Amino acid sequence: CNEKLQQLFIEVTLKSEQMSYMEEGLTWVSIPYFDNKAICDMIEKRPNGILAMLDEECLRPGDRSDDIFLLKLNDKLHMNDNYNSKSIAGGYQQLESDVFVLTHYAGEVEYNVEGFLDKNTDTLFRDLSRGMFESKSPLLREMFPEGDTSTWTSAQRRPQTAGAAFKSSMASMIQLLTLMNPSYIRCIKPNDKKRPGQFDELPVTHQVCYLGLVENIRVRRAGYCFRMAQESFFMRFRAVSSDTYPRWSGDVRAGITTLLLSLDISNEQFTLGKTMVFIKDPKTVFVLESARDEKIVAVSLQIQRFWRRWHVKRVVGPYWRSILETFRTVAREPNFGKHFTWPSNVPPKLRQADAQLKKVHLNWWARKKILALSEEERKNTRLVILAFRCLGSEFAPSSDQPDAGVVVAAAGTSLLRKSFDLTRAFKGIYGVDQVGTRSRAEKAVTWCNDRQVLFAAPAHKLNRKGKLDCRNLLCSERHIVKVDDTFKVNTKRQMPFESLRDATISPHSDSVIVLHSKEAGQDTVVSLEFNGENLVPEFVARLQKAYTEHCKQPLPIIVSTQSAIEYNNSGKASQARALTFMPRSAEDAAADSSTCMLTANSVFYQPPPNNSSKVMLP
Repeated sequence: CNEKLQQLFIEVTLKSEQMSYMEEGLTWVSIPYFDNKAICDMIEKRPNGILAMLDEECLRPGDRSDDIFLLKLNDKLHMNDNYNSKSIAGGYQQLESDVFVLTHYAGEVEYNVEGFLDKNTDTLFRDLSRGMFESKSPLLREMFPEGDTSTWTSAQRRPQTAGAAFKSSMASMIQLLTLMNPSYIRCIKPNDKKRPGQFDELPVTHQVCYLGLVENIRVRRAGYCFRMAQESFFMRFRAVSSDTYPRWSGDVRAGITTLLLSLDISNEQFTLGKTMVFIKDPKTVFVLESARDEKIVAVSLQIQRFWRRWHVKRVVGPYWRSILETFRTVAREPNFGKHFTWPSNVPPKLRQADAQLKKVHLNWWARKKILALSEEERKNTRLVILAFRCLGSEFAPSSDQPDAGVVVAAAGTSLLRKSFDLTRAFKGIYGVDQVGTRSRAEKAVTWCNDRQVLFAAPAHKLNRKGKLDCRNLLCSERHIVKVDDTFKVNTKRQMPFESLRDATISPHSDSVIVLHSKEAGQDTVVSLEFNGENLVPEFVARLQKAYTEHCKQPLPIIVSTQSAIEYNNSGKASQARALTFMPRSAEDAAADSSTCMLTANSVFYQPPPNNSSKVMLP
């Protein structure tokens, strides 16, 4: 095995290297080296190779012995300089009678023929190998691959000898390696005692000599580090010189010389053979590759510019011109192009860009609208948007009423407050006497150590007995306060923001909101409506804004998808109740103009007209 690998190393690094220089017509002084082919032929060549004679002796009928095998070796190989034994003329007399010596590339090795025939004969017949291979055990199938009948080349049941199998395996490996481009790492053993830090000169010198490293270095120093076919070399590197790229009218050899000289590479650094280019110094190769990488970047950018220019003219141009034509007067329009129809001829590759342009226009339109508002109107708009985010979901603009600020629920949306009006201004304070209500509400929240009243409105609160109490619902910076007409506050009538778990509303058009408390039995159920206006959106927006500023996180606003909302305001943990939402009949709606009617267990709401699912925005 080592002999074959060494021979492959010699052929790849020494023999083929020098032969290529000679075939290309380069001036070359041949460097002598030790050729291992004679040893390989002595071992494996038929009919007088050692392995061939060993197989012949194993298969021969009659008396067989190791001594007869040795006599055959002496008879056939006594003239071979790499073979020696005690019995041949001029042989080593100090050897034993059953020993022969082979001179390998690493030195002489003694072999004792005792047991050669037994070790070479494989007594495991093919029937047994086939039985093992046909086993259901994956391990046995892997251990006996020779039992696969699909690989048998003849009906012969006698197995291969060990020598023949080894020779066949070695030939397959060498054939595979010759198809590759192998790289070699040579290891030098510094001493024979496996001691660190010890370097024995004699064995190291011996290894350097028999491994052929001296000859290899001499060939490398005298030879060339890089070679390539002239046509391939010119096509790879022609772009590095403006003399050869993009046009060259001469032949390939002249082009190679021109481009190398243009990079200040002297004639001593390269040589042109019959079909190949040879470069001596690795630094020259690095210069060529670096120049090529830089040129490829520049050429690639130039190609991209040409392609993009063509793409804009042929693909993007019509779309872009229609955009410019449509929005030419957008800044002078009263509604800043809200009614403009976007071009429909959007190329597939520009759909994402088209969506981004629509977002840009929408943001610009919103900025224009907001800048036209007063400071008070801006505050109200921010609250309206916050209410929209808390109570709505994903929406698509209505195409039938673009001026009404109507937003229709998109298909497949969930957790959507189906109908509520956000077109009115959020006043914050509601009551018959707004000035008096504000004054008394501000005085009430001072009991909670708060300074500002954000929301105050009459409300119907569901008490523990299931009755409705008329109360005023206040919202300050840190508390929700429930007071009667006297606006007196005690501990039971205040809900700190820290005690709130969430606020739940139904998906219908009612004005009921359930404030769930973290403390069991302390939930609050109120109906917020004043003069026919549903105040739930404004209360939710102001509560969310104050809660987020105080608690540094948003309050969960749940738009329930269930038919009922559970609550517990009994003061006890085990007495949960449920509010069921049902539409009001036409008779009840005619008798009472309020948007909903609240009882202990039910909420009768007024359905929106025509079962619309619309959210009104300003």
